[in-house]
Amino acid sequence: MINCIKKSRVTTIILIYLIYISLGIPDSILGVAWPEVRESFGVPIYYGSIIMTIVSILAAFSSVMYTYIVDKLSVEKIVVYSCFLTAIGLLLIGCSTSFLMICFAAIPLGIGAGAVDASLNNFVSENLNAKHMIWLHGFWGVGAVIGPTIYSVLQRVNYTWKLSTILISMLQFILVVILFLNRKKIKEYKSTEEKNIEYNVKSKCSKHLIFLRILYIFVFSGFDVSINLWLATYLQECLNYSSEIASIVVTLYFGSVMLSRFVVGIISKNIEIKKIIFLGLIISALGTFLLLVSFNISMIIVSVLLTGMGMCVVYPFTLYENHICYEIREAQKITSFQIAFNLVGGLIFPIALGLFMTYVSTNLYIWFQLTLIIIAVVIRLIISLEKNIEKE
Repeated sequence: MINCIKKSRVTTIILIYLIYISLGIPDSILGVAWPEVRESFGVPIYYGSIIMTIVSILAAFSSVMYTYIVDKLSVEKIVVYSCFLTAIGLLLIGCSTSFLMICFAAIPLGIGAGAVDASLNNFVSENLNAKHMIWLHGFWGVGAVIGPTIYSVLQRVNYTWKLSTILISMLQFILVVILFLNRKKIKEYKSTEEKNIEYNVKSKCSKHLIFLRILYIFVFSGFDVSINLWLATYLQECLNYSSEIASIVVTLYFGSVMLSRFVVGIISKNIEIKKIIFLGLIISALGTFLLLVSFNISMIIVSVLLTGMGMCVVYPFTLYENHICYEIREAQKITSFQIAFNLVGGLIFPIALGLFMTYVSTNLYIWFQLTLIIIAVVIRLIISLEKNIEKE
């Protein structure tokens, strides 16, 4: 009987990881497929930002609505429905005959992504150890790698972007079926793991502190996503490296984030969440500063690896920390808003930076990034001081 229960728990955890892998696939597919998509419909490059805006805004909305939806629907139902919506979104993209249809397809894609993101982060924070939270986000990286890999393989055997996207959506539908058949295991999951508890008393979160926690993630997400979008441009146009070297450096950054998450998960029992978050921010700031003063490729690689190592812990452990500090209902609300503003910040800041780099100077990239990470460090320090006051 005990073995059956353990197997059920293992199955549930594997399902959760699979879902997060599937969450990473659409995020990366849109960017990879866009050159062929825009060529098919004869639209400008910047139209891709319109699709991403629709996805991000709707994902933010569905994330914020999670705490209200979960009262009416159970977590397992939200997860199944959300994954179904992402699969529908990918299928509609593959069947699109115009840019307007792709915009329409972005609606279920965004709603599904936001809801499943909020559901899983809250579920893992409430029921599992910290290692599962950071591994969860590590598996998003696995999905972000798998998506373009599958797409490129299909392209090599002369599949069109439409057929490639449809086939990838079929993988999502298979996952939906697996989730549906195993939905009761999520519902009946009961944790026996010892969670990382750092506060003896779960305090009431003031509106001021909620605002700071959301603002901190909002700023940090701008730093995060701007690296994804503009680091390669900075390396090529400011430091005069080739596109091949720039792509290798960006790949090393993503690899550093993903690998570090799995390593930190292994040692998570020996660390304090609040300390590792602050340490991650400091390491990211150090990596960014080193990029500012880098004069050769070796220093650039070191700076990028350091930035990735620091980045890996900040977002997942910040979400996890909410359920350590506050009661479930309050933690769910804070987590949902943080996920939403992570998406909004990841949309606004890169666009602003892109405009500055276009109309002022590409050299502004590194100063913009350094400013954002310093602001994030300062806000995090204020949050820590506020928390200590609450405890006293």
